[in-house]
Amino acid sequence: MHITFEILSFLLLPILLASGEMQWDCDYSQAIHPGESYYFRNPNWPNNYPSGSSCRLKATTAWASNKLEIKCNMDIPKDKKGCINHRIVVSTYVDEVESPRSTQVYCGKKEFTKSIIQPQKYSRIYAEFTSNGNKTGRFSCTLSNKGPQS
Repeated sequence: MHITFEILSFLLLPILLASGEMQWDCDYSQAIHPGESYYFRNPNWPNNYPSGSSCRLKATTAWASNKLEIKCNMDIPKDKKGCINHRIVVSTYVDEVESPRSTQVYCGKKEFTKSIIQPQKYSRIYAEFTSNGNKTGRFSCTLSNKGPQS
């Protein structure tokens, strides 16, 4: 039941976005050149985000064959049944492909790193933070283009 609800809620998120019902507190889109880094942080950083906050990030490498990496440090409330009401969903893509290469859901107090590289292709990372309910927390992520990898 828990896994079914989590998968179902993740699948419904794009439908809510397309219908315009979701309001984003922060919405970032960035092409990142080799050696550059950008922050993706919750509203009110370094303080906790207000309840009901949401943010999204769409990042791509400015050049093909570059490694794109997101490293996050987070303290987001974890529900008894997992990452239901408060979470960061990170998806990796290559070029303009519609289907993600990988998708991972994060919550709780932890640090994680996720990266993607594909020769001859542009790397993309999409991150979406959503908070439903009255609990709050915080997160700070650094998104970096590590350049070409051998």
